[in-house]
Amino acid sequence: MIGIWSTGAIIFSSKLAKRGSPGEYMGDFIDDLLHFLRMAAAQYIKLDYFGSVLLSQQFRAESINQLLPKFSILNDAYESASVRLPKVRPQGSLTISVLERIIKHSELEKPSELTAELMLYHLRKIWGAEINFDAFLLEIQRR
Repeated sequence: MIGIWSTGAIIFSSKLAKRGSPGEYMGDFIDDLLHFLRMAAAQYIKLDYFGSVLLSQQFRAESINQLLPKFSILNDAYESASVRLPKVRPQGSLTISVLERIIKHSELEKPSELTAELMLYHLRKIWGAEINFDAFLLEIQRR
């Protein structure tokens, strides 16, 4: 689901394609979010809206038992050199992570940085990920 309002609110809802074994790719969600933020920035420019934007994001991992630090590329995948995820989500960890913040329009114009910051928050909170942020940002910028 996607929603963009001229009042500065955006909604993005994405569901990972179930790959099954051996697990889901974190890159699938990152790519969806990156494309959405690029589209949102373009739409706000079209609407002549350059004010602040309320960004509300919910990352749900109830049905994901194994998240892999992989990005899809054509019919193949490559492993992220910047993210380390445990093989299984840590017991007792949260399954839902919510982040709400007001961002400036200029942050939408840097979707790679915003995506990296958002995913850093969620991957650490739910999966206990270890992330080299600078390397992670470079990987996302190449998407």
